[in-house]
Amino acid sequence: MQAALAQGARVECGGRRPTFADAKLNCGNFYLPTVLSNVPLQGSPFDEEIFGPVVPLMRFTTEKEAVDAANSTR
Repeated sequence: MQAALAQGARVECGGRRPTFADAKLNCGNFYLPTVLSNVPLQGSPFDEEIFGPVVPLMRFTTEKEAVDAANSTR
């Protein structure tokens, strides 16, 4: 996630650990569902597996552009 931010991605929502009223839950491995925008096509969220509820968004204007982008990932 930090690599994506360094590459210019922007967190639209989430992007952090939640805080719970029950203090016992605050020590667990929880992460809020996260949406990233402005992720470059060569950015790590498109090429590397992210172990968490994180989704990168990509803007495209034509179907061909979307297919080309999908086919350019490893």
